[in-house]
Amino acid sequence: MAGGGEARTSGRFWVLLLLFACSALGVLGANPLTEYVDTLLLDGQELVYDESGARFLLVVPEEFRGSSAYEPHVRLKAKDNYRITLNGMRLKDGDYAIFNSVDGIRNYRLVVYSGNRSMLSCNVQLTFLPIVEITTSSDKLYRDIYTDGTFRLHAVDGGGADSVCLAKYRIRGATSANYPKKSYTLKLTDETGEKQDRRLLGMRNDNTWFLEAMTIDKACLRNRLSMDLWNDYAAPPYYAAEEKKARLGVSGRFVEVFLNGSYNGLYCLTEKLDRKQLKLKKYVAPSESSEGEIHGVLYKATQWHWTTMMGHEVGTSTLKGTPPPAFDNESGKEEWLGSWEVKYPDVESERVDWAPLWEAINFCTMTDDDFFDSNVAEVFDIPVLVDYWLLLEVTLAWDNDGKNMYYFSYDIFEKKGRKRLSIAPWDLDATWGRAWDGKNDKQQHAEMDYRTTRKASSGGLTYFNRLEDSNVVDWEEMLRRRYLTLRHSGLFSADSLLSRLRAYGSLFQDSGADKREENRWSSTGYHTGIQADIDYIAQWIPRRIAALDKQYGYDPEVMGTADVSLNGRLQVEGGRGRLVVHAPAPCTAMVYASDGRLVRTLRLRTGLTTVAGLVAGIYIVEGRKVMVE
Repeated sequence: MAGGGEARTSGRFWVLLLLFACSALGVLGANPLTEYVDTLLLDGQELVYDESGARFLLVVPEEFRGSSAYEPHVRLKAKDNYRITLNGMRLKDGDYAIFNSVDGIRNYRLVVYSGNRSMLSCNVQLTFLPIVEITTSSDKLYRDIYTDGTFRLHAVDGGGADSVCLAKYRIRGATSANYPKKSYTLKLTDETGEKQDRRLLGMRNDNTWFLEAMTIDKACLRNRLSMDLWNDYAAPPYYAAEEKKARLGVSGRFVEVFLNGSYNGLYCLTEKLDRKQLKLKKYVAPSESSEGEIHGVLYKATQWHWTTMMGHEVGTSTLKGTPPPAFDNESGKEEWLGSWEVKYPDVESERVDWAPLWEAINFCTMTDDDFFDSNVAEVFDIPVLVDYWLLLEVTLAWDNDGKNMYYFSYDIFEKKGRKRLSIAPWDLDATWGRAWDGKNDKQQHAEMDYRTTRKASSGGLTYFNRLEDSNVVDWEEMLRRRYLTLRHSGLFSADSLLSRLRAYGSLFQDSGADKREENRWSSTGYHTGIQADIDYIAQWIPRRIAALDKQYGYDPEVMGTADVSLNGRLQVEGGRGRLVVHAPAPCTAMVYASDGRLVRTLRLRTGLTTVAGLVAGIYIVEGRKVMVE
């Protein structure tokens, strides 16, 4: 068996070595320029050849957007005295090329001469987006198995990848796998097939990355726009004091992708939401004295089901009233009930435990109101639930209220205070006025009452329904205060959201990536008008924020809170590293940093409470600013 394994490893090595060499030489991309030059670099960047479009793309620093000229330094080593010109100007090693009217739409002409004879004449286009080149050992890729290949990243800052990296690919997504433009999971590897971590485009250092095709999204930016917003305001998880680098969202960068030498479109290169991102406590492997300790757990809700709704059938708000089905930790399966996946621990090599998730569902559906109200804050991460609800409401997230969600616990082994579940979003493309299938039959109505509509549609998550109906937990007040704080901070202002939207839209336009994407995929019925849909979102956002302002009572004339009576409810004074709060009656108060981050949730008794351990800065308590020295 060892000999067979060595043979398989050796065979893979030689296949990948050949693939690696072909990619480096431009063979797989059929780059015609390699016949005439050994080296041609413009400010260190190679021209990337698109076989299907018979053109070259060149990555240009974003700082040159809108410039009248770009003059990159030329490194050139031609073969057999060939002469190369760009827009009629000869390129010489050590000189500077000249691009006038720098944009991603104009064609610049590259010509290779032998004497007076033209050997090659081809257009060059500029882009301000990084380029990813994928080559694979097979033209057909699959969902369930990885195909060997290579990965190459062209970015003005080097991007964190070598010129060519070994990699393996598979198609990702359930519904999206049926679309003509595919999304991919890629794993960077070494020559033995083991993972190889790299820090790409300023994001985290890792070996697993997603290339999101955004096929159903007419604007190609909804998920990224939503996740950027979430990353900027989401409350830290309940264990943030122990894991300060824990992040409840992922970063992503837009890129243009070439697949086996041909242009494949606009993608978003995205991090993976996993134990590493969330900083969950690691699994402890078995030893002679232990069968292995499960600490952090991570689950994903993948399908609509009464358990992913946390206790009721989809389409009704009536509680199921029965416990969730039994689970089997020894099944060796990654899924439960066809609707959940365990993402950590790794079912293939580690023990798993579905109990924390089962217990949360059981808590939602089986407990009476008194028990639920008294214990919900110990079962769920309430500040994160508040922020997640506001994300659903601001973006009208149509596919993320029971599905496309992650649930996780920091450490179930140390149960006291560290076992509660927190949540994180995923696949936020059914947002900003569109549904999961790209339609906008209901979603175009930016003024809709999301609470009513969600219950009529899916029934809504049970814990949200129960919090909304609670006579003890002041859920409405929590939402209102948090919305007003974020609205006052500017994160939820229409101008701020429009600025984010337009920044991506203009980047697509200036790079020419929107038109290249449309030319590549519009014949399939997808992405026929990217900028038109961005304009649609731009009209939708102000209407949505205006509706929420009315709902939550935001008045720009009153420092972000229209309820002046709140100012008389608490007395708050700042000091050195602390706040002193006087409450006239038992209540809950939230302390926010000036950037909108939730810092503390206070459960106050009548009288004075000292809140210590705060860093110097401005805090917002009950809509008022307080200085801590």
